[in-house]
Amino acid sequence: MKKIYQLMICLLLMYGATSCKEEEVLAPDQGKNPLKASSVYNVSYPLDWENVKYMPVAPGQKEPEAPWETGASTGIDFDMLYDYKRADGWELLYNIFNNQRTETNGYFILYNKYRGIIRLYYFTGQYPKESKHMVHNLSLAGSGTTSSPLLDFADQEVVDFNMRSRIASTVEKDLYRANTWYAFEYELAYDSKIPAYNKSSYSIIWDMKALNIQDFKANGSGTITGNMPTFSAPGINLTLSPNYTNKSNTGIQITSTNQVNDTPTGSSSWLTTAIKAGLSKAITSGVSGIATNILSGIFTKKKDNSGNSMALKLKSTTSLTGTIESNFGLPRLTLPVPGYGDPDYAYGYNKVPGIFYISSRPTVQQKVIHYAKQTEFGGGYDLDGSYYTNTYNSPSNFQLVFNPEVLKIASIQNIKYEMVLLNDGEITSGRIETIGDKQYAVGAVAGYKTSAEPSTEGFVGLRVSFKVVPNDGTPAVLIVKTFKCNIVTTNQFITY
Repeated sequence: MKKIYQLMICLLLMYGATSCKEEEVLAPDQGKNPLKASSVYNVSYPLDWENVKYMPVAPGQKEPEAPWETGASTGIDFDMLYDYKRADGWELLYNIFNNQRTETNGYFILYNKYRGIIRLYYFTGQYPKESKHMVHNLSLAGSGTTSSPLLDFADQEVVDFNMRSRIASTVEKDLYRANTWYAFEYELAYDSKIPAYNKSSYSIIWDMKALNIQDFKANGSGTITGNMPTFSAPGINLTLSPNYTNKSNTGIQITSTNQVNDTPTGSSSWLTTAIKAGLSKAITSGVSGIATNILSGIFTKKKDNSGNSMALKLKSTTSLTGTIESNFGLPRLTLPVPGYGDPDYAYGYNKVPGIFYISSRPTVQQKVIHYAKQTEFGGGYDLDGSYYTNTYNSPSNFQLVFNPEVLKIASIQNIKYEMVLLNDGEITSGRIETIGDKQYAVGAVAGYKTSAEPSTEGFVGLRVSFKVVPNDGTPAVLIVKTFKCNIVTTNQFITY
C-alpha cells in the first residue's frame, strides 16, 4: 500500500467571495480516507507536461488545452511559450491538474535547473468577467527564511548582499481574460541552508490579484494602453491596502525579442530609440554568450535550435498608481521549497534550487587623481587646465558560491568580472555601453576623465557573468548579475 500523503488545498473562489473555502483533495493513488493537515499546502500530481495535449480534469469537465497547443488561448510571449522542454533543463515542480478536479482553472509549476528560474503556468477558467492587468508576487514564509537570499535576484537588479529580499513583485503587461493561459516567472538565488529546513520553517507563497492601473510611466513617459511592459514592482504587498503608488528602479522585464521588436518608439512610449538599440545589442550578444548593455540577464539557445530564450531586466525608473482587487485572480499558493526532501512531493524536482550566490559584498578600489595645471608664473593652479580621473578596479573579498546540484550536471566556464560606472565625462578605461537610457563605462578597469571632482555615487557595481555548460550537450546558459560593492578610495594629487 502506497504511503498516505497528509495534505489539503486552499482554493480561493473567484466569484467575488472574499473568504477562503477549504476543500479536501485526494492525493495520487490514495483512494479513500483523506486526512486533513494543519498546514494549507497543495497536493502535487504527476504530469507529463511535454506530451499532454489536454490538461487532466474530472470526467464531464471541459479539458483545457496545454498552453503550447495550437487551439489554446494564451497571454504568453512567443519565446517563452515554446520554451518548456526537459531537453532545455525544465523539470516539474508542482501540478494541480488531475482526473478528480472539477474546476477548470488551475496551475502547474516548472523549474529550470540550468537557469535557476521558477515558472508558474496558470489557466484562468471561466471566472474573469472583465479585463484587468495582473500583479503577482513570490514571498518567503517561515523562521528559516529570515536570512535567505532566495529572492534577492528576483527582487533586486543590482544585488546587495547586505539586504535580503522577502518578496518579489511583478506587474504583467497582459490583461486578465477568461479561459486563457498565463506564465509568471522569477529567478531564484542559491541558498545553501535549505536542506536544514522543512515546509513548516521554509516555504514560498505565490499570490496574484487583478489590478486597475490609473497611471504608468517608465523613465518619465509611457501609457497604460497598448504598449505597457511587464515590469518589477518591489514592495507591493498584496495583503495590505489595495490603493498604492509604486516607484521602482529595478527594471522592465524582457522575456521575448517580440517585446522589443513589436514595441514602437516615441515620446509616449517607454521604449526610446536609444533604449531599443541597447536592448537589441544585449539580446544579440547575450544569446551568443557575451554580456553587454545589461546589468542582469539569462540567455540561452534551445537544444532543437528552434529559437532563443532570455530573461533580462532593462534598467529603468518606473512609477505606477493602481488599485488591487483582492477577490480576483490566482488563489494564494503556499508551497514547500524543493531541496529538503519532502516525500509528499515525490513527483516533482526535489533538489535545492538556484545556480549561485555570492559570499559577501565585494570590495573595489577607487582611485581619484587630481591633475592640477600650474599657472604660467607659478604660485597657483589654472582651473581651466585642471582635471580629475576616476577609476575603479581590483574586486576582492568575495567568492561566487555555486549550487552543488548544478555542478553535478554542468560546468561553470568563462567567469568574468567587470566594473560598471556611470559615465560622467570622457572615458579613459573600459568601453562605453548603453544600459537603459544612460551610458556607462564598463570593463575590468573602468574610468573617466572629468573637470569636476568625482564621488562614488556614479558607481553601479561589479558585473559578474559566466556560462553554465550542461554535461549532456544542452546549449550553454549565460548568466549575468551585478552586485553592489564596498568602495575603498585613494586620492592622489599631481601637478603639471
